[in-house]
Amino acid sequence: MSHLLEELEEFKEAAVETFTEEELISHGHHPRLAHIVLMLRNLAVLIAAVLFIVSIILHNSRYIFKSIAYFFGGAAYILEYLLLTDFLKEKVPHHELFMVYCLGPLYFLLGLSYIFQ
Repeated sequence: MSHLLEELEEFKEAAVETFTEEELISHGHHPRLAHIVLMLRNLAVLIAAVLFIVSIILHNSRYIFKSIAYFFGGAAYILEYLLLTDFLKEKVPHHELFMVYCLGPLYFLLGLSYIFQ
């Protein structure tokens, strides 16, 4: 029983660290704004995931739900970019921003492609 409680405590700590990312926002010039943007990014990811699930369930309207989900995903990448560059104040190596540069614009293009289907 105590082993299960220890595992739950570790899971809780990992979840808090994942969703708050204190290390990411504590080094910036605007930690309060970064915290708000971090929460908005997490919310955008959550909304995108829910919309993708809804698009599977509601087969007739799947394209509009997927389109909106991709736009939320693209917005999440923009917010991630702002966080990583400390609101454009830090120069971050391109190899660290590869996913943001490649998948962010791709999500917006996919969103547009689903609108026109």
